[in-house]
Amino acid sequence: MRTHWLFVLLLWSRVFSSAGQAYAPASFREMPPPAIWSAAWSKLNYAPGYAVKNVDGKLVVGKSSKQESPQLLTPDGTFLGQDHGEWGGKLLFQSAANPTTPVRIKEGNIRLIFQANGGVYFIEGLAHGSLNAGALYQITGKAPAFAWVKLADFDDAPEAFAVVGSDVYIAQFHGFTVLRNLQKEVILKKTFWSSLYPNSVAVFNNNEVCIGLRGGYVRLNTRTKAFQFFQYMP
Repeated sequence: MRTHWLFVLLLWSRVFSSAGQAYAPASFREMPPPAIWSAAWSKLNYAPGYAVKNVDGKLVVGKSSKQESPQLLTPDGTFLGQDHGEWGGKLLFQSAANPTTPVRIKEGNIRLIFQANGGVYFIEGLAHGSLNAGALYQITGKAPAFAWVKLADFDDAPEAFAVVGSDVYIAQFHGFTVLRNLQKEVILKKTFWSSLYPNSVAVFNNNEVCIGLRGGYVRLNTRTKAFQFFQYMP
């Protein structure tokens, strides 16, 4: 089992200020990805979530915490996203000139707001019951008359993200997708981590990524599409 290319560092105070603990490399063991609905998969489904982060080129793993609401600060003001699951959400803009009266741009479960190629974009997503979908949008116009245009659909809800330059790495409810310069490239569909709730993505050298989820983390090569599962083993 080749785990030496990554190091789990004890950097709790720098990285997981709300998690309370980080984990040593020996705490995770490479295991065969379990079949969905198997006993091994069910055990992971009830396990705690583990979050990943790239710190100075090294992987740090800690207990996951509640994801913060997305926002994007610009010279003119701040874009604010809300996601309340099945109860909906919305995208707002809080002007720097008039911060007490936010402008509502769109209804939806906002998962990410980011800038690329001089534009502002956002991603929606929701996995609830029979619904499992999402979409990529670009914001157009200027405050207070913002508009938006849909650029791409996802048939798998986006859950966790890493933005590197103009590329966005997306861990989804079932699979994994990369937006390379905003062009959608589906890497994996319907993997074992369905219902294991990916919570974070860490990118190493463009093609190598790690995904934090319940029970451990995944190492994925986005070029070869090969992946390994590392389970927490105290």
